[in-house]
Amino acid sequence: MSFVVTLIAVIGVPGLIVWQVVMTYLEYETVPHSILDFYIYTLFMSILIAFFSFWLVFALHRHHGRDVEWVTSLTEYAEGQGKNVIAMKALTEEMDKAMGPRFFWLALVLFVIFVISNLLQGIFYLFMSDELVFILENFTIAYAAVSISLTDLYVLDRIQKMDSIQSKFTQAFSDSMVDVVPVLGSMNERKHQYLWLHALLMVITLGLYGLFFIIWVAHIMNDHIKKQWVYEREVVEWMMSKDNVDSIDVRITPKKMNLLEKIYRYV
Repeated sequence: MSFVVTLIAVIGVPGLIVWQVVMTYLEYETVPHSILDFYIYTLFMSILIAFFSFWLVFALHRHHGRDVEWVTSLTEYAEGQGKNVIAMKALTEEMDKAMGPRFFWLALVLFVIFVISNLLQGIFYLFMSDELVFILENFTIAYAAVSISLTDLYVLDRIQKMDSIQSKFTQAFSDSMVDVVPVLGSMNERKHQYLWLHALLMVITLGLYGLFFIIWVAHIMNDHIKKQWVYEREVVEWMMSKDNVDSIDVRITPKKMNLLEKIYRYV
């Protein structure tokens, strides 16, 4: 679902902008005749781009919390089995520090400011001079390009970090249970992407590459989540076989959702 939404945003938004430019050219024979119309269009389309940029950070923030809870639970389980959990505790602490809340709240604040700014520009644009409209339009486009490019790089870096930690953690957990039959495997680490190469392409294309690269970033995140789900199922089946039980009750501690988490359910 998240991939489909991202695909619509990345292909649809630039596609609509290009379509608007072409249709404006055909109708007026020259784009400048409709510069104010295109300015308004840019304002609201850039809000969509900013939203999906923030949404990616929010999705990563939520998943990071789940990763921390997962490795913590496995550490507690291994400790309850009398196993050496020194390495697992160190990796759990590293996972907890893999993504702090600062970037998330910074992304939220910048997104809110950007939306309010664009809405105000949309309301009062008729009172602006052509020079001011030109400046604000270019700033809006530049901000959207830089925002989504930095978000792409940050999310890719963090998800690769979390994937690496989780791979090492599952190996440590598996090693601690080496004397238990059946033998439990570990979660393979995904081959890392070179951030500098993607950053260079973003600079060369003036941020346009970032609009399409977000598809790949979302794919990597989804692949990590899917791989984790598969491993979790393997762990549960391993526990059932080891303890000779037919089922396992999964208990989740009730947690009051904040406003963003409530909104997330409908995104």
